[in-house]
Amino acid sequence: NVLLVVTGITIIPVFYFIIYLEKVLLRKHIQMAGMLSNRLQSVKPGKSEEMVTIYSKRSRDILEVAADNLLLVEANGNYSKAYYLEEGSLKSMLILTPLTKAADQLADYSCFTRCHNSYIINLNKITKVSGNSHGYKLTIPFFEDTIPVSRGYIANFIKDFDAIFKDGDNPITK
Repeated sequence: NVLLVVTGITIIPVFYFIIYLEKVLLRKHIQMAGMLSNRLQSVKPGKSEEMVTIYSKRSRDILEVAADNLLLVEANGNYSKAYYLEEGSLKSMLILTPLTKAADQLADYSCFTRCHNSYIINLNKITKVSGNSHGYKLTIPFFEDTIPVSRGYIANFIKDFDAIFKDGDNPITK
């Protein structure tokens, strides 16, 4: 009987609190994702002719591509896989450099941001932002899968997104 009472008093309220918290996060992320998607539709960033260079420890692994053509960089162990557009088609290149080193090399370009432990994305290439209770999902052209924004990178993603997609004095961040 004691076990049933303890279970009823402690575990059941905790269970309901977790369900409530998930609903609150879901509502918050869906609302914010809608605002981000609306911002994508209303404000178009300018084009950049800058060239991006990602190089590895070995000098022969060098990717040089226009910043507007680089879609994202994905972690692949000690390698980074860069996805870019060349003549209208999707290409990829595996470079012997960890994603943290690639992020350091892309730090000078405001259109690139780290959104996950495994991804650096080009903010100018996002076409849609959706949300659920675990965070946001980004849609980028030429990719079937969505790119996640992990909880640890949400604040940084929103700050960088707001810097690129300025809309008068209506910032997303509070």
